Amino acid sequence: MRITKGRLKEIINEEVRRLSVKEGEAPNQHLEEMEALQQSLLTLSYDLIDKLGGSSEIQEAQSYMQDAARAVHGAMESIRYSLEQQGLSERTHKKSK
Repeated sequence: MRITKGRLKEIINEEVRRLSVKEGEAPNQHLEEMEALQQSLLTLSYDLIDKLGGSSEIQEAQSYMQDAARAVHGAMESIRYSLEQQGLSERTHKKSK
């Protein structure tokens, strides 16, 4: 059985929608969790200096946490872009309700 490229894209998009959208759930609900993680990392990085002082080790730890927060942000942007390309962005989901 041969499948055309167009039909293959349709099948992939159907599967992405099926796996991404559970009943009553936004397709990108995991982004909220990532945003919470990013915020926690930033809060913790600032608390380190406030509560533990500014030693070079603490400053290094703070830098690592801020790098991690930036990495999470970059991952969220990649996921948002991918969802938008697939028609699964939060805005698209809200419009369809």
